[in-house]
Amino acid sequence: MSHTATETDPTPFDAEAYRVRYGVREYLRYVSNIESEQKAWTLNIVSKNRKLKSDNEKIGGLEAEVLVLKDRISVQGRQLEERDTLQTEANIAKQRLQNLEEATACCKYAVILVDGDGYNFPDHLIRQGLKGGQQAAQHLESRTQNYLKGVHDGTQLKIIVRIFMSLDNLSKVYRGIGVINDNNTMRQFMVGFVQTHGLFDVIDVGEGQERADHKLKGTYTAHKCVVAPVDGMTSARQAS
Repeated sequence: MSHTATETDPTPFDAEAYRVRYGVREYLRYVSNIESEQKAWTLNIVSKNRKLKSDNEKIGGLEAEVLVLKDRISVQGRQLEERDTLQTEANIAKQRLQNLEEATACCKYAVILVDGDGYNFPDHLIRQGLKGGQQAAQHLESRTQNYLKGVHDGTQLKIIVRIFMSLDNLSKVYRGIGVINDNNTMRQFMVGFVQTHGLFDVIDVGEGQERADHKLKGTYTAHKCVVAPVDGMTSARQAS
């Protein structure tokens, strides 16, 4: 016979009283129900524990992945910082190189040293005096720049010209062969030559053998020149 517990029923924990009051069969049924409920509860707890363990394992795995991702982010962050640093250093180095190239370009120049006592200027230019000297300087600069562009990858260099000569002796020579009638014509020629270009100079070394050669060698040593054929000067004379 089935029994429904009421407020007057003895406590479920008082097994003996329950058995006496409701009988052995009802007691056994009740105990069986309790055992079933405990078993179901135990299974439920076990299932929840398994799920909790599984969830904990998943959480642990996720936490490990988070740590790995954090490490990767940290590494990538350092790499980005290093890249930015390297890029900054590269930009600085590039700017320094550009500044150096610009500074070097400003300092590049070609020096033409001429033994005026041994080099013959075109006669018709010398006869023109001042104007002839200007034309001679223009021809020399133009021909020399063309030559230098060919040997320096198109780079345009500053040109410095130094002509060493004895003006009086050279004037006598040209007077003697009938090219000029007076010393002033030769002097005006040289004035026109040096006035045309800020870096063109004529140095009168005075009378005396090898004075021009001595000055030329001293200037050559000071500039540490590299000897090269000056086709520009020859071409300038031929073109004139």
